[in-house]
Amino acid sequence: MKNPSITIKKRSISYNDVWLRLLSALISAHLINVYGEKESVWELVKLGDYYRALAASFVIAIILVEFVYRITLLLDSKLPWEKKFYQRIIFQVSCGILAPLALDCLLAGIYYALHGTDLFKVGHFKYNFIVIALMITLLNAYYLIHYLIKFKIRRKPTHLSGIIFQDDCMLKKSYPLLIHSENKMCFEIDNNGSRNYLDGSLEQIFKMLPENDYFLINRGYIINRSVIEKMSPGKSRTIRLELRYGIHEDVYVSQRNSTAFKAWIANTAK
Repeated sequence: MKNPSITIKKRSISYNDVWLRLLSALISAHLINVYGEKESVWELVKLGDYYRALAASFVIAIILVEFVYRITLLLDSKLPWEKKFYQRIIFQVSCGILAPLALDCLLAGIYYALHGTDLFKVGHFKYNFIVIALMITLLNAYYLIHYLIKFKIRRKPTHLSGIIFQDDCMLKKSYPLLIHSENKMCFEIDNNGSRNYLDGSLEQIFKMLPENDYFLINRGYIINRSVIEKMSPGKSRTIRLELRYGIHEDVYVSQRNSTAFKAWIANTAK
């Protein structure tokens, strides 16, 4: 079998933090309405005006949080931290911190103008602005830490002892021999012997691959046909696979997928 020259498109870091964004906006909206007030929190929550002000503050806060999130995604794709660090710092501070603060002043100014006052009369820069600035700074710090942690996982190599590559397996472009799910994260073992993090679920990754070369053998593994050395019957009508290149993985085709797998092997062998 000829080894296909295939690459998987590795997507940008995903955050999946919608609940964190909503919670941070709600907490910030609450702090904006209680910070600097003479009344206690319990006294304020009994007032109807508190909830009206909370709703308005929450709308502004969620707009700012979403702004920071979208800017971060854009910068992740255009100026990744690991490649353009100094440029990223400049743009992250200017677009991820200063721009949202300017947007806050604009939105708050409109809100106060509708109520017949302005930013200075209500002491916005003395109280509310401090809370907003803290929220935005912490949010940027969270995204940076989150990015660096996921990037470290993604780039962490695994040394496979005794791995042997034959013929044209060592190609300039890497491609996955085996993809597996571990602790809700997906990793590939590629033709260079490295273990790399892949973003997305196993099903999402499988849809990106050519069906003639890859098969989802069970809920935890995607196999490249070129890495299959030998097949033998397993327990409960499963199929046990022995792999090439010294990859010592105990891999089975599930009973549910065994019939389709046999047909796939027969078709790709032609």
